[in-house]
Formats: sequence, C-alpha cells, structure tokens
Amino acid sequence: MSNGLKKFLIISNIVMISLIVLVDILYCFVFDDMLVQYITAFMACGLCIFNFILCMIYRKQKFIAFNILVFIGVIFGSVADFVIGIEFIAGGLLFAIGHILYIIAIFLISRFKWADLLFMVAVIGISLLLIFIPMVDYHGYLPLIVTYAIILSIMCAKCMSNYFLNKKKNLLNIVLMIAGVLFYISDLMLLLYFFKDASLLAFKWCIMLYYPSLAMFALTLLINTIKNDKNNLKKRMAIN
Repeated sequence: MSNGLKKFLIISNIVMISLIVLVDILYCFVFDDMLVQYITAFMACGLCIFNFILCMIYRKQKFIAFNILVFIGVIFGSVADFVIGIEFIAGGLLFAIGHILYIIAIFLISRFKWADLLFMVAVIGISLLLIFIPMVDYHGYLPLIVTYAIILSIMCAKCMSNYFLNKKKNLLNIVLMIAGVLFYISDLMLLLYFFKDASLLAFKWCIMLYYPSLAMFALTLLINTIKNDKNNLKKRMAIN
C-alpha cells in the first residue's frame, strides 16, 4: 500500500466520520425523523464494510482476526440498534454479543495483563453503582442489565488499559479507547432514559455518542490494516 493511498484512505475515513457526527447531531436537534437515523446507521455500517473490504484485499497480516471480529461486532451493534426498539431482550443480547466480539478482538492484539483487572474492577464497580443507586423497578430486566453492564465494562476497561498501560500511545489504542468510552457513556445515557426517568436529552446524548462509537470501531479496521502493512514492509526490507 503506497503512502499516497494510505493518506487518501485516512482522510476519507475522517471525512466520513465527520459527516456521521454532523448527520447524527442534525437527527437529534433538527430533523426528528427516523429516516435521518437510518441514514446515520447506514453511513456507519458503510464505512465499516468499506474498511473491511480493504482489509481483506490486504489480508496478509498478522491480526486479520481482529478486523473480522470487529467488523462482525459492528454489524451486530447496528442490527441491535433497531431490534432493541421492538424487543428489548433480543436487542440487548445482540449488543452483548457485539461487545464480546470486541473483547476477543482486543485481547488478540493485546494480551491479558494483571493490571487490566484494576481497570475492569473499577469500571464494573462504577456500572453497578449506577444501576443500583438509586434502585428502581427494572421490570424483570435486572439480570440482563447487570450481565450486559459487566460485558460492556470489560470491553471499555480493556480499551482504556491498552491506552494507559502502554508507553507508546499508538493510534490504534487511542481510537479503541475513544470508541470504548463513547459506547460506554452512550449505553449509560440509554439506561438513564429507559429506567431512571431521565429527560429526552439523555436519549439524544445516547444517539449522538453511539454512531460515532461505531464509526471509530470501523476506523480501527483501517488503522490495523495500515499498521500491519507497515510491519510487513519492514520485514521484507530486513530480508532483502
């Protein structure tokens, strides 16, 4: 992959993510129309599909499994976004599967460290406090909500620990941390809106953060592809 192509692809992704954020904001505050939400979701999925196709073209890379798992995770998240409005349990399960795929993908590129546990315990603790204080009627969904919160917290915590525990702040870890934190806060806003009588603003914040988080996960596919393409080039140069 030439440097010119890499720059073009990175700029294209930045432009697309900026458009996703713009359309997302328009949906929340200007055009209260589901069609605009569908357009935002389609753009996020489209970016992910584009980057995944690119990754498969340059598939001779060590961590291609990361790209495959993140791609499937984004697809599960996109489907869950529409299903949860129809069937809450089914939507929650799809979201949980997506997060489990993200967790596996992240552990593939960064092995488990005991220090990861500190982040996981902290984030899980915060999540449980937010669920149980103040305690409300979850209409029988409490076991699902707690299980989902633990899975989401592990994903977010690993994204954070990868960034803070590595001396070299590489771009992949930065984007993963942003994606994980955005997803975590987005789901927190959804919890407050659905069960804790938060205002419509909480739901809007959920939407505003959710689609950019999907877009950031989609961006990791491109970053990982470029990163491994550079590593392969260095190896070829060393051999020569």
